[in-house]
Amino acid sequence: MAADPVAIAQQLMADVWPQIEAACAGKPPVFPRQLVWLNGAPGAGKGTNTRIIMNILGIEKQPVVVSDLLSSPEFIKIKNSGALVGDKDVVGLLLKKLLDPQYAAGAIVDGFPRSRPQAEFLRLFVAKLAQLGNPPAVRVVVLNVAEEVAVERQIKRGREAVVSNEAARKLGGRLEDIRATDVDPASAAKRFRVFQEQTVDALKSLQGAFPCHFIDAGADIPTVAKSIEQALAA
Repeated sequence: MAADPVAIAQQLMADVWPQIEAACAGKPPVFPRQLVWLNGAPGAGKGTNTRIIMNILGIEKQPVVVSDLLSSPEFIKIKNSGALVGDKDVVGLLLKKLLDPQYAAGAIVDGFPRSRPQAEFLRLFVAKLAQLGNPPAVRVVVLNVAEEVAVERQIKRGREAVVSNEAARKLGGRLEDIRATDVDPASAAKRFRVFQEQTVDALKSLQGAFPCHFIDAGADIPTVAKSIEQALAA
């Protein structure tokens, strides 16, 4: 029998919340007053469209990118395989990051939740903050594309990164990280399927709990930008 995502989320809260209390040294935790949970299929253009979301909602600080928090060799190996890092590690690192005072007014979190237990944890987390008297304004924004678009964009990004790195090695400059999913179509397709099978359903489960905006990001940049503007203005 499959594990109950609600039970997993409850255990996550039991494991992680004491870490938050310890980090706050007895003081009430202060999390962002506005939280935007941004997610998207591989190649959906989250980075390109983040500035639009920031401008519309008045969020000044750059997003908290969950994949950037998971930068150890162990986590990188898991990500390069196209799989997901464990929920406890993700949740613990993310909540501690959101305690940073620079995010007090608002934060965009790029890449969370990505599984049903993480989505259930998000419900518990927001409920916990409401219980403490600090309920945040919450939105979920999801950018999606078709599989062929996702694979094409990932491989294109990989080709461009390879060229850029060759130039950087010759002329000096920063080398770009290249995932296995950026150079291997099979890995790119697997990454897309993981998103569709694990993340999209999890995000849909949040409809009714929070404002959720599912946006087709397969069009050109101006068209997608207009769709985001219309969704967030609603």
